[in-house]
Amino acid sequence: MKKTVLFAFILLSISSMAQINLGMGQNTPSNILDTVMAGSSNTYSVWVVNHGPDPFNDTLHVFTSVLDSANGMFGFIVDAYSTPDSLSIAPNDSVQIPLTALYNISPTGYRIGIDVIVVWPIAVSANIVDSLTFNVWIIDPSGVNEIDLERFIKLYPNPTTDNLTIGTHNNITVEEVRILDVTGKLVLEFKNKTLINVQDLAPGIYFVDVQLSNKKHVTGKIIKQNKCSE
Repeated sequence: MKKTVLFAFILLSISSMAQINLGMGQNTPSNILDTVMAGSSNTYSVWVVNHGPDPFNDTLHVFTSVLDSANGMFGFIVDAYSTPDSLSIAPNDSVQIPLTALYNISPTGYRIGIDVIVVWPIAVSANIVDSLTFNVWIIDPSGVNEIDLERFIKLYPNPTTDNLTIGTHNNITVEEVRILDVTGKLVLEFKNKTLINVQDLAPGIYFVDVQLSNKKHVTGKIIKQNKCSE
């Protein structure tokens, strides 16, 4: 249904012979989180730009999709925002639009791992000249793909008190390690290291996202404990 609505807007835009050119600001969206937990939500803002010489006065629609090479340019639409009334954008000016992403995992939506997000505006009275693209990494809060974890890496000791070792198999090396707390906040980040000092982390559960030399990401769950005093 969403795709039908989208294509209808595109056809209307083409047939309108509009002289107004709308696009997206290309800066990273404000308040966007680059790593999130599946099932969580995030509110961020994007900019819609009037690139043309004429003022824009119309209802504006902003679509968000997860890019999928098997489904053409737009991929799977996961969100659609519409202004309640006509919006005005002066020539060579822009407006900030708030968007809320709900990272529910589905075959036609967000997926575990790196998702390429595409945001673009649609309006009957305007031509669309560009879109905004950025990446979001989604982590499975249940832990991990256990098959991939055992196949590619081993995290030990687990639980740990001070140091964490990342063991690999089959001549695969570690390129990057990101440790996140249960809210998805990045707390530690390392490149090309397999011995990680976690002594300063507060006790609790953490996710360890490992990027390997084969460009695969594997995420494991560890428990950080306090060292027992002697």
